[in-house]
Amino acid sequence: MQSTDEIQSVDTAFAASNIATITANMNFYNGLYTYDLDNQLIAADAENVPEVSEDGLVYTIKIKETAKWSNGDAVTAEDYVYAWRRMVDPNLGAPYAYMFDGIIKNASEIMAGDMAINDLGVRAIDDHTLEISLENPSTYFTDLLTIPAYYPQNKEVVEAAGDQYGSTSDSAVYNGPFVLTNWDTASGNTWTFEKNEQYWDADNVHLDTVNFQYLPETATALNLYDSGELDVIELTGNFAVQNQSNKDFQTYPTPRTNYIEVNHETPGLDNLNIRQALYQAIDREAFVDNILQNGSIATNGFVSREVAWNPDTAVDFRDDAIIETDYDLKEAQENWEEGLAESNLETLSLDMVAADDEESQLFAEYIQSQLTEHLP
Repeated sequence: MQSTDEIQSVDTAFAASNIATITANMNFYNGLYTYDLDNQLIAADAENVPEVSEDGLVYTIKIKETAKWSNGDAVTAEDYVYAWRRMVDPNLGAPYAYMFDGIIKNASEIMAGDMAINDLGVRAIDDHTLEISLENPSTYFTDLLTIPAYYPQNKEVVEAAGDQYGSTSDSAVYNGPFVLTNWDTASGNTWTFEKNEQYWDADNVHLDTVNFQYLPETATALNLYDSGELDVIELTGNFAVQNQSNKDFQTYPTPRTNYIEVNHETPGLDNLNIRQALYQAIDREAFVDNILQNGSIATNGFVSREVAWNPDTAVDFRDDAIIETDYDLKEAQENWEEGLAESNLETLSLDMVAADDEESQLFAEYIQSQLTEHLP
């Protein structure tokens, strides 16, 4: 199977760098909850729904006694306590630590260096009971418990591996449906998912082995597919158009949004009108229709389709939400001129960094051409 990204780490504290890393970690590990095929929240390591205090500040969650690590150790409440304290430790620098900020009690103070990690609002009542204290009631807290930042970690394994934890397949243990084999960060162009026989729901895992190969170039992947060396590849641009009549060709929605992240410390980018102009000057519809040509849908907001629905009307959130950004060349140019004047700039030169996979390069080239043409 083709992967257009490389796995960067199987340390869940650092599962943030690219799609391959996040997807891998979500297959190797379980959190307390996950989603079913209908995008409904269901229990994973948790035994059932949480018990919530009347004020909405304290969650008590029972953990399945059948939940185990791939080395046979039981998954315990202490594994969650340890992992969460490690996440907010300012010395670690976990990129998704902000997911705890303002959510778990004392997380903000700990991340600022004003409190000890042991003061985080989470504790193990016993081996299989976790108590969590929040800063404020949160209607989406159980949804947060589905992401890698909130997964457990086996303290003994993490500390035994030291700085090497998460950098090789053998340096970690896993509590999800698959384990990782044949991988390390030094030469990680291939890797294998193998069924985790210790997984509590192993009977419903129907794949024994999935082999991956890092191939950022579509042409190379397509040649290997045609020769029978790959079973699944991702097509973009002309390759997608040329293969639409192939009986194997399929399109399906994925809840993924590609976006530009700007450095607000760069002169000019600290100006709201300039930032708005950048977003308004990019014709997303033309990009997906004429360049990607792979079934992608242009979005006008950060949250993609197929992520959440209105609980009363079942309307997709994207259709219900306020339009955050849209292509408007006239307004873009007006905002651009106003922003330059406010920033005392006659022109603005920007540097853009993008991943080296083919799709990311298409994005970067298109954005560069749009901004150069529309905001001279």
